[in-house]
Amino acid sequence: MATVNYIQERTQTVSVMKRVIDYCSREDKTIEQETGIRYLSGVNCEGTNAFEDFVATKMLHRKTGGFMFYHYDQSFHPDEKLTHAEAHKIACEFAEKAWPGHEVLVATHCDAKHIHSHFVVNSVSFQDGKKLHQTPNTLIELRKLSDNICREHGLSVLTDYRRGRIKGLSTKEYRAALRGNSWKYQLKFAIRKCMAMAQTKDEFIDEMKDQGYGVTWTPERKYITYQCPNGKKCRDKSLGDDRYLKENMEKEFKIRQSVAPQNVPTTGWEKEREKLLQMKKEELRSLHLGKDFAYLVASFVSMDGGSEDPEEIEREIRAKCEMENLAAVVGGTIGIMMLIDEIAKARTTQNEWNTMHRQEPESHQEDSYGYEEDDDEEQDDDESEGFIMMM
Repeated sequence: MATVNYIQERTQTVSVMKRVIDYCSREDKTIEQETGIRYLSGVNCEGTNAFEDFVATKMLHRKTGGFMFYHYDQSFHPDEKLTHAEAHKIACEFAEKAWPGHEVLVATHCDAKHIHSHFVVNSVSFQDGKKLHQTPNTLIELRKLSDNICREHGLSVLTDYRRGRIKGLSTKEYRAALRGNSWKYQLKFAIRKCMAMAQTKDEFIDEMKDQGYGVTWTPERKYITYQCPNGKKCRDKSLGDDRYLKENMEKEFKIRQSVAPQNVPTTGWEKEREKLLQMKKEELRSLHLGKDFAYLVASFVSMDGGSEDPEEIEREIRAKCEMENLAAVVGGTIGIMMLIDEIAKARTTQNEWNTMHRQEPESHQEDSYGYEEDDDEEQDDDESEGFIMMM
């Protein structure tokens, strides 16, 4: 993951601009020791002559006062797997898209544990002489652009940046998250982990307690409130993403409990739901699916002309569970989906076995009586027993 930050230089003079450019361009910072390659480039200018190009543009358009330059950096998390060459390529692409029409010095520093690049931007456009100005949304838009480029290069991103009723991470929180010590980011990680393990709201609250978090989630409250291990409290609306909101969390658990959900809405928890489904399947397999579950699978596999349509199978499962008082075996959607999946796999296995044993080897065709028939019966019994155990 990467973040873009604005480095404020309160004193805006030509000498300060030169000092910043010289610092960013230092050879001991921009040259990779292992390869000797220097990661210093210029967008719309020469990297090694950036200061001279900046001054020439200002002189040409007679704009040598006021704000002289802007200084940003793009920092990657220490655990992000990328090289200095890849980081520099991303930085140059970012600079071209972020400040079109302006000269930008791009310097990737190789002397720190976390890879990062500096951008020094000429405030005066070389194309039309117009000056660059920042707004309260500038940093948010730059981070969005950085995230989009990182995604295209297969790298992780931290969060969405939104304004309005959903509050995103502040710059301070963003930096803390990159260092791995943001309590809010750790809270979000815990919620995602528990959402991949819980099928109901109560299960989710219990899982969060196991992670050290308290959860206040009641019908009369508009928000879910979390009590963190460090004593801080946080509402769902402060986590920077719609999926953490109470309404979407409740929708998700309703879907997980519904036997046959119709027009399923998007909740943002689809990946976690799939992880839960897979986990439940593995649990059932480790328990040999349980006696009642195995019985249901075997009974549907043995049905002559049984339906192959998942929706029809679902209706048949519900009817059989109700008739034989086995509703607790499948529970909600998760159980139904697992049953349908296991039935399909078991039918495939049964069909393969039937096909294999329908064809007698040529060398046994003439005397395929007596012992052969007895062997087939014995093998069929063993196979049936093994089939149920496999379930």
